[in-house]
Amino acid sequence: MDGINMKQLMILALFSFAFNQPVLNCCDYQEMAENECNGLGCYIPQCTEECEWEPMQCWGSTGYCWCVDGNGIEIEGTSTPSWEGFPDCEEIYLGTTFNIPSDYPSIQEGIDVASDGDTILVHPGTYYGPIDFERKNLVIGSLFLLDADTSFISQTIIMGTDSNVSPFVQIDGISEPEVELNGFTFQDISLNTFAEGTQSYVLINIINASPKIINNRFNNFQIDGQAESAVIFCSNSSSLIENNIFSDGMIALNYELTGWILSNNSNLIIKNNLMENGYVGFSDPTGYVVSVASDNIITENTFNNVSMGYCWTCAAIVALDGSSLIINNNMILRATGDGYGAILASESQYVSHNNTLIANNGGYANLFSDGIVNNDIIINYPNGWGNPVYLDAYSTLQISYSNIEGGVSGSGMVGNINSNPMFVDANNGDYSLSNYSPAIGAGTATGAPSTDIIGATRPTPSGSNPDMGAYENSRPSQRPKAGAITDGLSTDVDWHNSSSSLSAKWPNFVDNGNIATLVTEFAIGSTTSNLADVLTWTTVSVDTGAGPSYTATGLSLTEGSTYYVSVRATHTDSQVSDTTTSDGVTSDVTNP
Repeated sequence: MDGINMKQLMILALFSFAFNQPVLNCCDYQEMAENECNGLGCYIPQCTEECEWEPMQCWGSTGYCWCVDGNGIEIEGTSTPSWEGFPDCEEIYLGTTFNIPSDYPSIQEGIDVASDGDTILVHPGTYYGPIDFERKNLVIGSLFLLDADTSFISQTIIMGTDSNVSPFVQIDGISEPEVELNGFTFQDISLNTFAEGTQSYVLINIINASPKIINNRFNNFQIDGQAESAVIFCSNSSSLIENNIFSDGMIALNYELTGWILSNNSNLIIKNNLMENGYVGFSDPTGYVVSVASDNIITENTFNNVSMGYCWTCAAIVALDGSSLIINNNMILRATGDGYGAILASESQYVSHNNTLIANNGGYANLFSDGIVNNDIIINYPNGWGNPVYLDAYSTLQISYSNIEGGVSGSGMVGNINSNPMFVDANNGDYSLSNYSPAIGAGTATGAPSTDIIGATRPTPSGSNPDMGAYENSRPSQRPKAGAITDGLSTDVDWHNSSSSLSAKWPNFVDNGNIATLVTEFAIGSTTSNLADVLTWTTVSVDTGAGPSYTATGLSLTEGSTYYVSVRATHTDSQVSDTTTSDGVTSDVTNP
């Protein structure tokens, strides 16, 4: 319920955590809420005589009750309207929360004393690894856990030391799904030493466990050494890896299998992560999300300026050894260098929908693999290298309803276009669709995800066809796009020797419908700000085959005055084009 979320935010705003402030008890929170709210329907914490939190909290003005842990944090899934009964909070084990550094100076010392179901709550500061969950079912997070304030992520830093041991974070042998690592910045970590029994360089090592790795930042990391390597490695895992940012990192000189996210025999959800300004090289196979014998969902991620060197089997997304991937709503920008660019499958299969692949060293490449692609945008410019689609003799790819540079054809491939996608502002990183994009409404509903990369409903509006690419525009189809209009019926003229008529011609409007069905309007104005004060907007018939033109008659033009001709068009679904206006023609009917 939105009100419950607002309640949590309101409390935490009142409490104003300071870095060196002691942890407050329930009575402290209660007093501050009473002073601030003045009893005006606000939520007031309910406390025991010992100033601990009552397990069940209620907000009278909303009628909702919920369970909380020992720190007053709402337990997910317990919020219940009172008219449906009350949650049984006594049956829920709330665990213990250990505050770092007030209870214990380091994260690892907190883990050492914790038990299954406990929370390690880390306050802003700089901490050091390595960290081992010790096979305990724990939630370890920054104060971001409490109110989703992202400033706590950048203020809660886990750094490397002069001698960094791999794995830097160990999570293994935990069957419970509640395990969580949430809201940290891992910074300046360079792995160069194996822990005993370890044969790989890994920042977060997940073996036979399925934690949530969410809302973290990985900055300025370097992993090199002749062994399998990854920032996050998952084996026999069903982890959720979501809302993380990986930036300015490098994995190189490994000569082995590597990846920023590397999975083996796993079923991961990799969602809404940003990977930017990275390098992988002197490794093979390698990439940024690399799946080995895994069934992963890769959705709503952005890869930006990710390069590869001295590798052959490499790309931003790589599927290997029988992997089966779902790839939806991703942005892959400037995946360059060696390898295949955006997406590579080797002895694997994938289904891919609504991705935007721009300026990469290739789009899709299949080696002994099969793929299905719908609703993609694949444009390799401005680099000008790489193939939008590459298949070896043993592979198949069915690609339909996609905007592909250079076009593509083949059995079963339908609905593809080869057009400028007309992004809003690609030069400044905005790859959403402008209202004139031919990708609007040009996709297919078959397999299309129900939302886009930012969570907007797809298709929009309801009942229309979805768009191509990662972003959904709010329009059902592109607005007709006008070209430049010319005064006169041949070359552009600056003078006109009639006081009763004016002519103009223009190229056909660009539209993803039948241009012959567009309703064209023509107007004449005395200035560029008064486009229709001489001739109001008038529906005219034009010949789209010969090229549209029109001559308006019955006018009363003034000698020496300049007039401006404008045209616009409306699609059958009421989409109105932009207006194109001539540079002006002056009436001159008097002979020299």
